[in-house]
Amino acid sequence: MTRLLRIGLTGSIGTGKSTVAQLLRQKGIPVIDADALARALQRRGQPGWLAVWRLFGWAYLDADGELLRRKLGRYVFEHPRAREQLNRAIHPLVQSRIAEQLEDYRREGKTAVVVDVPLLFEAGWEASFDQIWVVAAPLPVQRARLMRRDGLSEEEAEARILAQWPLEEKCRRADRVLDNSGSLQQLRDEVEQAWREVEAEVGGG
Repeated sequence: MTRLLRIGLTGSIGTGKSTVAQLLRQKGIPVIDADALARALQRRGQPGWLAVWRLFGWAYLDADGELLRRKLGRYVFEHPRAREQLNRAIHPLVQSRIAEQLEDYRREGKTAVVVDVPLLFEAGWEASFDQIWVVAAPLPVQRARLMRRDGLSEEEAEARILAQWPLEEKCRRADRVLDNSGSLQQLRDEVEQAWREVEAEVGGG
């Protein structure tokens, strides 16, 4: 049976985790996107959609019955208990889909797969991975990226950042920290080096 090295990719909001995931994909490396799986599970009629409907009712569905993601996101951000309820309902569904995709890759003969999980530590998923990579950036860089990307005020951006685990704690628990405080080329070089080490560990991928 082929051994599959499972790498959990995470960070904090605005650190550039999605950029690292894209760089990995450009190299032809399999990347499973936990957020994309969650969105798919919350399409009308899917198990995640049913979970949201049971928890919060019709108020967070549009006229076609699709989930109003931004409206729900604002609500659960402001109500921690609701956020916990939502996570308890959705996370096991996402984990199950990830496990299915990992098994598919193993059967294809892949030796290493990256799983992009924004809230890996917050969800308590550390034990699901052989390695954990954290993408890091200074707080002012995170804040500026969020303000530019999502149209947030400085205070709103700061609140989103502070709602997650401290980045320093994530870095402390990581097997590898990818520093995204410099240029894109510097980040690309870090990703290249990290993957060379993975290939050496798994025998060439």
